[in-house]
Amino acid sequence: MRKKLRSRRGFSLTEVLICVVLLALMSAAGATVASAVLSTRNDMLETADAQVLASTVLEAVSNEIRYGEYVTLTTTGRTTTLTLTSSTFGVNTEFSAESGHVTVASSVITSSTGESYKKLLPDSAYTMGLTVTGLTFEKGDGNSVKITVTLQGRGDHAWTKSLTVTPLNGLTVKTS
Repeated sequence: MRKKLRSRRGFSLTEVLICVVLLALMSAAGATVASAVLSTRNDMLETADAQVLASTVLEAVSNEIRYGEYVTLTTTGRTTTLTLTSSTFGVNTEFSAESGHVTVASSVITSSTGESYKKLLPDSAYTMGLTVTGLTFEKGDGNSVKITVTLQGRGDHAWTKSLTVTPLNGLTVKTS
């Protein structure tokens, strides 16, 4: 009788259970690896987008400073404000970080809502939920201005990038 039972073709219950357990373990390991790979990929994309956004902001602001007239750095307490006459935005142009974007305020800018500022870059520039949390100016060596932009991403990710630019039309530094 035992010989007949053993000679049947197929798998025993034990063999099937062992296969199911092995498949479950391999699936769990695969899911863990896939999760780590996707997380690393997203972090790399966010870092690349942050570098592009920071470079774009710095380039746009530095061009306005480089070619602007009456570039003035005014320090009041711990805050330094850069004011200039821009060929793009007009007289008394100031750059700042507002609501996660870099904004431009000027005496000649009036938006559709009546506010005297506008966004330097379109909303589409702020990919992957990146926001600008800081835009600072400080006097550099000689006649230069150091611009620093700080970006915030998902979670604790933050980036800071700086650029030093020399205005072609001179720099005035005021302290009050």
